[in-house]
Amino acid sequence: MFDCASQLLGTDPSQSFGEKLKEPAANNKIGGEEKEILSTLAEAGSAAAHRGWKPTATEMDTLMDALENFLHRAFVLKHQFRRMKKNIPVRPGAKCT
Repeated sequence: MFDCASQLLGTDPSQSFGEKLKEPAANNKIGGEEKEILSTLAEAGSAAAHRGWKPTATEMDTLMDALENFLHRAFVLKHQFRRMKKNIPVRPGAKCT
């Protein structure tokens, strides 16, 4: 899922997961802490797929929480805030950007 989401944010699908984290961080689409969390998420996925790691139910919940939070912030919340911003009255004398 992160792979598809990163492509929607403009990363090259042929890049490694590590490279897919560099571009959104450089373009301010993700912050430093989120980059670290997503890096761990990608590493966990790789370990599960290629090294036989089996996360516990609690670990799986944490991984899913991280993914869901990223998706919500990157694709839902920003659009909700952009729509809401249009409805907020501008302070008299202030310029709205």
